[in-house]
Amino acid sequence: MSHEKLFACLFGYGIRGDLLNWIMQFFSNRTHQTKVGLALSEIANLTSGVIHGSGIGPVMFIIFIDNLAKLLENYGISIKLFADDVKLYLKFDNVNDAGRL
Repeated sequence: MSHEKLFACLFGYGIRGDLLNWIMQFFSNRTHQTKVGLALSEIANLTSGVIHGSGIGPVMFIIFIDNLAKLLENYGISIKLFADDVKLYLKFDNVNDAGRL
């Protein structure tokens, strides 16, 4: 999830002014690291995705992906959203349905 695209999406939903500025500041100048076992990655700038462990992160993801969910429904593809997770469902009647997905 691109932060710039998220901000444009929020603007499109009518979120502006102080609230949009606060959200933009919340997502700005963030870093992240990944730990696997005892290995720790270098610190990197967070330019996309949500801020894990935050209350607002999953809400921003749902807002960001809402249009995609509505579009997929037009093609008979069901979508389930929870926090920052997406699952797609499509009933396959024949091998050609794989192309639809």
